[in-house]
Parts: sequence; structure tokens; C-alpha cells
Amino acid sequence: MRKLLSGYLFRLLKSIDKWVLIFLYVLSMSYLIYTFVSSKSFVTMTRGNYTLPLGDHGEITISKDNVKDYKFESLGVSDFNLYRVDCEPIPKEDYDAIFANYGSIAYSERELFVGLIEFLHFVPAIIVLILIPDFFGTMFKDRTIKNQISCGYTKGQIYLSSLLFSFLLNLAMMLATLIIYALLCLFYMWKPPVYLPQVLVMLLVQIMITFTLSSISLAVVFISEKRTAGFIVSFLLITAVVSVYVGKYNGSGSDAINRLDYKTHDYNSIDNENWVEYKRVMQNEGSNAFVQRFDVSDFAYKTYYNGKELKLYEETYMNPVEKSARMAIIYMDPFVVTKFESFGLTTYMLYHDGIMAIELANNLFWILVSTAAGMVVFKKKEVKG
Repeated sequence: MRKLLSGYLFRLLKSIDKWVLIFLYVLSMSYLIYTFVSSKSFVTMTRGNYTLPLGDHGEITISKDNVKDYKFESLGVSDFNLYRVDCEPIPKEDYDAIFANYGSIAYSERELFVGLIEFLHFVPAIIVLILIPDFFGTMFKDRTIKNQISCGYTKGQIYLSSLLFSFLLNLAMMLATLIIYALLCLFYMWKPPVYLPQVLVMLLVQIMITFTLSSISLAVVFISEKRTAGFIVSFLLITAVVSVYVGKYNGSGSDAINRLDYKTHDYNSIDNENWVEYKRVMQNEGSNAFVQRFDVSDFAYKTYYNGKELKLYEETYMNPVEKSARMAIIYMDPFVVTKFESFGLTTYMLYHDGIMAIELANNLFWILVSTAAGMVVFKKKEVKG
């Protein structure tokens, strides 16, 4: 398999059009990341209680010359507690420090890093979905695959080496993206607060998304032996990626989750003792008194006070078959984390309450299904050429 991988790499590097594609990738990611981290909505902040990305409202423009004056560490709050805020109680001194400076550059530095990781798969996925049909489709067209079989390689070895090569391309492009971001951090002297376990799982989620897309595209190419079929499926997958990314910001990404939420729970009948207690605690102790959790099994956003749930909704009847079908659709979705983000869950809750784990399982499922389908059909087919 090592010889096959070496051959794929040599073939990739000697192709001028692939180098052009790689150059365009580096250029586009550099531009996107620079635009992302230098946009006013992230580095021009107010001293008040919210961010004002537009207009002249006394913002502080952060540059490499004054960024040290607005570092996260200046708050004296741990990175872990910064992620936990609004999800569960944190020490009172940390809570006061965060909310006294809410909307400051310190708070935004967290969003910079999380925001980058959330779209880390975006451009690599598009590039790989263009590259796979072209690269492996050409290998069928010029009889390279047939020659590999003639040289004694099994179809299983050829398929798995192709899959591994596509995965390595994904990893290389994501690593390049992280290096670009790291260089900008050095330039601006940023040290983003990172709750490492959450960030590592987020990175793994993004990697698995690109692996899923690669697996499906590769399976189509090896089943059809046609570049055209691969490009058609890749176009559909790219459209899905773009739609999910756009849907996160216009709200459409959470439509299915919202419909299930409001069909399962009644939020119009919450004038009860629990709601009165919630308002009393909020007025006297603040939001830091509550623990917020999303219960995946009940599909419910739950609020706890002193270990007791304050049930702020009424359960409604829903046909069990319909509910199971809706839940299956949501939990088999390889982009479910993004849709739950637009639903309103914080990244810490997505990590802590198992949504990221569900997405990892979803993507692993689709990788296994597409790989199994591709290998079974490819092994049974007579390679043309």
C-alpha cells in the first residue's frame, strides 16, 4: 500500500493543474482567515454590554500595537470558566469579571478560535470534492487502475489506499489552515483562551465531516468509473456544505430542530410555580445560579437550580413513530452540530451534552456505509479500459 500511496503523491505533485488548485486553496484560506480575524465584529469592540460591529460608538480598534492591553488574561478568569458561563455556575469573582467586561476583546478572543474551527472544513471540503473526481476519475480513464490490478494489487488494496490518500489530503489542508491562523496569532500577539478537550473534539468533528464527504465522492467514482458522475455528486455535496454554512447564519439550518422542539414542548403554558421560581432566582442571584443542559434522550433544554429541574415547558403528545422518525433524521445528519448551534446551543453545551459525540458517530456511520458500498461494487465489477 505504501507504493500505491507514493505513486498517488508523485502523480499529484507532477500535475500543474493540481498545483494551481493547491495555490488557490492557500490563497483563499489566507484571505478568508485574515478577513475573519480582522473583521470589525471580532476585533473592534465596545466597553459596554454588547458588541457594536458597525458605526462609531466608541469602539476600541485592536491592533498588534495595543492588543496586549486587551488580553484575555487581564480579566483574571480561567479559560474553562469562560466557556462554562451561561451554562453552569462559575466562581462569583469570575462571573463578575466576565459580565463587568461582557463584549470585551477578551470575550471575543474565545469566539475567534471557536469560530475558526467551526468553518475549518469548509474550503478543504470543496477542494477535495473537486480533486477526487478529477484525480481518481482520470486514473480510470488512462487505465492506471487497470494497470495496478495487472501488477498484482487487489481491488481492496487499491480502494483503501485511495481512501487513505484522500484522507491525508484533507488532513494536510486542515493543517495548512491551522498554520495560517497560528501565523496571524503571532502577528497580532493573540493567545486565544482554549478549553482544550472541547477544541480537540471540535477539530475531530470537522475532520470527520471532510472524511465523510471524501468517502462518498470516492465511492461514486469507483462505482461509476466516470469523472462525470463523481463531479455531479461532488457538486451536490458542495451545495449541501454551502447550504448548511449559510443556513447557520440565516436560521434555516435549525428549521427541522425547531419544528421538533415546538411540536414536542409547549412554551405557551409556563405560568407555573417553576417559572415564578426561575424569575425570583434570576432577580436575586443572577443567571449564575442555574445549570443549563440539553437532554438528548428527551430532546429538551433543561434548567436546574440547586440540583432540581425547573420545568419551564409542558410536554405535548406526539406520535411516537413520527417522533422517532424525526429524531432519526436529525441524529443521522453529518452536520447536526452546526444545526444545533443555530438552534441556540453553545459550543460548550454541544460538547458537554453529547451533540458532538452524536455527530462523530453520524460521520463514522456514513464513512463506513459509503466505503463498504464502494468496495463491494468495485470488487465485483470488471474494470474497463
